[in-house]
Amino acid sequence: MAVASEKSFPFDSDQVNGVYDREYFADDFARFFRAFISSGTFMNEASNLQVIANGDMSVTLKPGSMIIDGYRYDNVADIIINISPADGVLKRIDRVSATWSKEDRDIHYVVREGVYSYEPVAPECRRTAEYKDYVVADIIVEAGAISIKQADIVDQRLNSEVCGLAIPFGKVDTSSLYDQIQAALEEFQNVNEKEFEEWFESIQDKLSEDQAGSLQNQIGLLEDLTTQTKNNLVAAINEINSKEIEVVDPMTAEEPGIAADAKMTGDALKELNAKIEVDKPHIEAGNVKCTFSSSVRTYSVKFKKPFKNPSVAFVVNSGALSANTRATIKSVSGNGFEYYTYSNVSENSSGTIYWIATERTDVE
Repeated sequence: MAVASEKSFPFDSDQVNGVYDREYFADDFARFFRAFISSGTFMNEASNLQVIANGDMSVTLKPGSMIIDGYRYDNVADIIINISPADGVLKRIDRVSATWSKEDRDIHYVVREGVYSYEPVAPECRRTAEYKDYVVADIIVEAGAISIKQADIVDQRLNSEVCGLAIPFGKVDTSSLYDQIQAALEEFQNVNEKEFEEWFESIQDKLSEDQAGSLQNQIGLLEDLTTQTKNNLVAAINEINSKEIEVVDPMTAEEPGIAADAKMTGDALKELNAKIEVDKPHIEAGNVKCTFSSSVRTYSVKFKKPFKNPSVAFVVNSGALSANTRATIKSVSGNGFEYYTYSNVSENSSGTIYWIATERTDVE
């Protein structure tokens, strides 16, 4: 006859005076399974519990299975997970996990939001008597983001520090494999970016006047722009340069939206942006995502190359504008410019600022 410290499992239960003499609990079964299967995801399919971007502020948790300390978790259908809106200035990292909960007596998906910061970190992976998090993905929510891209999702399923694979008859540390994959991706990105920059620098000063003229002809005339002078690219840009930028306090501005007298549409500005980067003089253009809210927000844009006397044309996409929404330039310097965003309504809305900067033609 076994003493109290001895355990064996399983044996049939007999009735003694109407009461069964063998009782088994959930942890007896879990203890049986964790003896030969380590905690982690099953990787019989590559999409097992994978997190996929949906092109908006949501992601999908794919079907799959996992073992956590002998307790099995199955998700049999796609789960759509909504991600909270981004901040206009700071980033955060949200963490998606399958979490064992003692109180709930189950395993279910959990999204834990990170703290806003310029250098955010993911929430702690809990491994306590109450909760056990097995992280399948971290989601980087960029400042001003209006959608989650697949590149913003860091797959953690192979990372043994926070998840790992369910392995029979032993435990395999996959963190080194995960680190190798991450390092290979970073090296690929860095090498390709460096090679492109070297190639671009090598051709900048090699265009002759004939080649530049041929390039201008390939670009074509700017017939679709709202500028008055459209016979060539430089004339169109000079016309934009002649516009004076009015610096307006966003709290008192009478006209919403466009602070400068720049009457180009967002589409025309993007078209121009695509064409001017191959021409001279020094011209820069771009776009910045931002948030309109009841509090004034200030954003900064830094030029890649300093200007001596910069002129900035500034347009907001029409989708973000309302009668009570404003975006106005605060200041312009040789290194960049600042602008305000503001809305009289309490709800946040997202918008895109399109801008062009060139040297002023009327200033020596």
